[in-house]
Amino acid sequence: MQIVMATRSAVENFLEKIGLESYRTRFLSQGYDTIIDLCLLDEHDLDSLSIQEPVERYKILDAASCIDVADWLQHLGLDNENCYLERLRAEGITTIRDVKSREWSDELLDSLEIMIPGHRKRVTSAATFLKWHSAEEPDTRVVVLGYWGQPPGLEDNPYPFLCVPGHLKSDTGEGARSSELTVFIVDSGSDVVTATESLIANLQLEYLRNVDSRGPYSAADKPLYRGVLKLGTEEFEVEVIPEKLASVGHAVMRKFKHYIDGKFHRWLKEDKPEETQPPLEEPE
Repeated sequence: MQIVMATRSAVENFLEKIGLESYRTRFLSQGYDTIIDLCLLDEHDLDSLSIQEPVERYKILDAASCIDVADWLQHLGLDNENCYLERLRAEGITTIRDVKSREWSDELLDSLEIMIPGHRKRVTSAATFLKWHSAEEPDTRVVVLGYWGQPPGLEDNPYPFLCVPGHLKSDTGEGARSSELTVFIVDSGSDVVTATESLIANLQLEYLRNVDSRGPYSAADKPLYRGVLKLGTEEFEVEVIPEKLASVGHAVMRKFKHYIDGKFHRWLKEDKPEETQPPLEEPE
């Protein structure tokens, strides 16, 4: 199989999209110069590249998991098979994250109408390799990677906080108003999301009502707003009140499972048990 080199512009586009184009030379000089290198990026690679800033690491790994499946097909030499790309997209397989999450059975290949034996083997082998690589991670259900650190505004604090990067939005979907990538403090003692007054105003969040906001030493009457929080690929409605620092509370935390060590905080997709229907009563 021919190795398809990622052109300079491909690496530049990958990094420029997340505002980290200054790392272009470092990536290329360390041999991260093919599409598959980008698809396989993990924490060990970022250590090798001496990229230590937690938010930058998050941006790179998140972008790597969202690489378009069209680039993967190009790496496999199947980019001229236009029907493959259309069928993959129709099946909901649009990114590398989707490729890693699917079981590449004969049934799936049949539904995608990938019938040429050599193409079937090539796709199956490549997808299995990606899944094997992701299996080395602590949990493939990771939605977002948090970390211990000092958020903006608290850089001089000697004690680290649990932080999580995300976006506050006015609504769900691509057309909604959205913040830039924001670092939220994880505050398990709170039941709301907090954001600065200026951010709430810029997003034009929907006002709900005023509430009695109680802190450790005082209480205050504050406006409560409706917003949408996006962590990784997950979006959900939240209640927001204005504060000097951005934070997420236990109402957000309980939507996930958590894996926390001395360096990172992995937010895991919650397993939802299948709903069971009550047994039907026999007619008398």
